[in-house]
Amino acid sequence: MSILTLFLLYFGVNVGGARADDGLDLEKIVSKTLRKKRPVPNPHRSFECTECHKKGKVKLKLKSKKRSKKRSTRKSVGPIKDIIALCNDCHEGENLHPVDTNPMESEFEISPPAFLPLGKGKYKDKIVCTTCHDIHAKASAFKLLRGFYGSKGYKVAKLEGRQDLCRSCHGENLIKRSPHKGDERACKFCHVTDPRKVDKPQTTVRLDIVRRCNFCHDKLAEGHFLAVNAFADKALQDEIPNIDVPFIGGEITCVTCHDQHWKSNLPHKLRPAFVAFAEKSVRINPHWTGTFCLACHDKPPRKGEPVSFLFDGDFVQVCNRCHKTEEATADIHPVNIEVPDDMKSAIPKNFKLSKDNLITCVTCHELKFQTTVNNPLRRKNPKFLRDGPYPSRSDICYRCHVRETYERMSPHDQLDENGEVIESKCLFCHSSRPDVNVVGIDKVKFAGDVSEFCYGCHPGKEENHPVNVTHHGRLPSKGRLKCIKISEKKRKLLLPLYNGEVFCGTCHNPHQEGVQKGVAATGAGTVNRLRLTGGYEICVACHCDKGGL
Repeated sequence: MSILTLFLLYFGVNVGGARADDGLDLEKIVSKTLRKKRPVPNPHRSFECTECHKKGKVKLKLKSKKRSKKRSTRKSVGPIKDIIALCNDCHEGENLHPVDTNPMESEFEISPPAFLPLGKGKYKDKIVCTTCHDIHAKASAFKLLRGFYGSKGYKVAKLEGRQDLCRSCHGENLIKRSPHKGDERACKFCHVTDPRKVDKPQTTVRLDIVRRCNFCHDKLAEGHFLAVNAFADKALQDEIPNIDVPFIGGEITCVTCHDQHWKSNLPHKLRPAFVAFAEKSVRINPHWTGTFCLACHDKPPRKGEPVSFLFDGDFVQVCNRCHKTEEATADIHPVNIEVPDDMKSAIPKNFKLSKDNLITCVTCHELKFQTTVNNPLRRKNPKFLRDGPYPSRSDICYRCHVRETYERMSPHDQLDENGEVIESKCLFCHSSRPDVNVVGIDKVKFAGDVSEFCYGCHPGKEENHPVNVTHHGRLPSKGRLKCIKISEKKRKLLLPLYNGEVFCGTCHNPHQEGVQKGVAATGAGTVNRLRLTGGYEICVACHCDKGGL
């Protein structure tokens, strides 16, 4: 799914966007998702050999099925045809890297590593399509690029992003090849004609600019922008035509928000005009960006000057500007209340109360933690809790509350110290203890509404979840049901429906690891208990048309 597709989904088709607290962390978090991306079958393997090779007999060494000793055989394939012309028959114009060139004769005298083989015959010692692409790979998640999971060279290179592949040859000189450099060669990468000779350079930008950005920034292609997509804010639709940012071909692209010429001093080279627009939206997540200051402040904070906030410094109103809308999760802890007398002595001194000694949002959350970009603390303490990180979210509660009094029973802890199922935990949701050897949701009984059990501890997920779309209670179409069956069989898992409808347990496995067996156990013990890792993976398990399944 390209970034352009995401723009269309969340802006053009009015589907909505990710919740403002999703916290998508640009390149690093998306990179982690890509590393887990499953390889897809190689379409080239369905071709006849003679579609690429000349006819003729050559000796090939193959392993015998019965013994490990190698033996020779003959196959009716000969030397490969003109590899560049062959690839261009189907992929003409798609390649953005030069071919038919000798890297050793370039200004940098590049010597590619062994896992990136140069051409032979007509293209001896020259870069060809198969230098970077393993067209015989069984499967790959990265366009058959060598060095990535599922292709040749992975054991040696173990690449994670396209820039890693580029560095394999260019090394420290890669930055000198950047189109952001601004020389004549760089201009042609993004522009059809010389942008310096027209009044409006944006009219010369290539319409496939998103693909060109993703050529280097491929890690951002599948989940970027959702947490800061102010263009999907219904309240700001009338302002969009007046924003001083480029809309290439009338569409939102990478250069709409980012200054590709690197003149911006903001993080990620964001355009000031886009930031000024985005700060008005309750959809964006201003935390951990070091950018969207005016989402909370009435003027940009300056070193040595007093810091002031919106709503005259009323932190509850500042936070609820977003967190009291459907765009962000509301905190379940009460605010603007007095601390009970028997609790006052237990509250840590750095857990700040308001001037009127009331509990506010900043009582538990330290604002300074999340005001900078790429802060390593974000991984350990994403909710910027005071004195964090904590082993679990509830541990901060016991800084003020007595654990023995307030600790709630978790229905997800379903095994005792001997690994035996605790029946009382089963009865939290079920009217009788299910037989773990029987697979299928239709074989078990529930004590009430299956999702109401979840909302008791996980409020705010009843609607607009996930990605600002209410999935709970939906009846999948025939096409969607067919897709679910294909995913279950291919990925070896269950995506259960309750009375034919989507419910929390369709995507999440509420059971402790070790309770269920076989395909029913998939997802137990994983992050957020998702039956498939990563938001993208669980989405395309039902939306096959978006994932190419």
